[in-house]
Amino acid sequence: MKKKLLLILCAVLLLCTTPVFATADHAHIYDETDLITSQNENICEALCASIEENYGYCVVFCLIPDTDGLVNVNQYCADIYANRVSAKNAVVCAYDLTKNLYGYYLAGDAQKYFTQETMDALFDLYTSALVPTNGVTAFITEVKRLLDTDFAEPVVVTEPQNVQENNDFFFVIDRADVLTTAQESALNEELSALSDEKNADFVVLTVSSLEGKSSLSFADDYFDYNGYGRGEDRSGMLLLYKTGAAGDRDIALSTRGALYDCVTDKDSDDFLDSIIPDLMDENYEDAFSAFVRFAEEEADEIGKIKTLPWTYIPICLLIGFVVAFIILKIQTSSLKSVRKERDAQYYVRREALVLSASRDRFLYRNVKKIPKQTQSSSSSGTSGRVSSSGARHGGTSKKF
Repeated sequence: MKKKLLLILCAVLLLCTTPVFATADHAHIYDETDLITSQNENICEALCASIEENYGYCVVFCLIPDTDGLVNVNQYCADIYANRVSAKNAVVCAYDLTKNLYGYYLAGDAQKYFTQETMDALFDLYTSALVPTNGVTAFITEVKRLLDTDFAEPVVVTEPQNVQENNDFFFVIDRADVLTTAQESALNEELSALSDEKNADFVVLTVSSLEGKSSLSFADDYFDYNGYGRGEDRSGMLLLYKTGAAGDRDIALSTRGALYDCVTDKDSDDFLDSIIPDLMDENYEDAFSAFVRFAEEEADEIGKIKTLPWTYIPICLLIGFVVAFIILKIQTSSLKSVRKERDAQYYVRREALVLSASRDRFLYRNVKKIPKQTQSSSSSGTSGRVSSSGARHGGTSKKF
């Protein structure tokens, strides 16, 4: 009888400690806390699917409410890999919200590329986000960026790709289908070459819906959550065009990194105004070609604005002091008759002025009103904003 009870108890404990796996629709994100929004979960799933398709890596992220320690977190990740992951190369991560502990399991080539230091940096990126939703998105986006730039070569995919899903063209995403395949290919080639030359990503995105967001928020988020941007500051520029009826069309320019510093609000407004006529006439090829020229001109300004070295400051101060001293010495050298006096009585000639009477008389009033001018930050700089991922973006938008 005792043996049966012991077996039943062991079975119950085994069931309690077995990880709860997600459905097939969400094979990469396991959220046992219900803290990740469905929108961001779909974004993360799309990113993970893209990584697996293009690089052969399966990336899994798990949010769990509680474990008994770091060893259990690692074991949890190992169980996820053993039961749910079929890819040879895998990065399986989990975060214990109660104890603020994380663990991971690496398989295949991931053990060679994702070092302890790399994993620490990735989880620092997760914990630095204000909410878990943004943290998971930032974590997976950074994994994709590492695979894009530092670690792995893309896997050669032999199956035909669907252009409407934008697998063929990384820099041209024509969701609204306003360009022909030949135009997309030519524009993508131009933007790819320019991006490589200037070390910044330049992207054209067309959509038929903003999914409830503003045009700027949509552009910022698409840039951040789809792995765009080069360098530590993820420099780049994205042009968004939303189709629609007259008065309901949107166009937006989003900048980040080095391009944030180069492109002022006035630059952005002037450029958008210049291509609106082409967009209204459905002359999309000319409008997007103008974007290529604009991007090249602005990218040429990167690094040109430089500040003087700090050593110039004391030198300038010294030169100013010497020049002021020389001028003051020259002016005071001619005052031979002037002597220092202790009292002011010697400066007044006695009985030189005698007042017999005095009165105040109002003559007239002269009032001049000048309207207060309001300065716009867009005229000479970039107002800027923070996207949902926490990144700083510039650029403006227009509706027409």
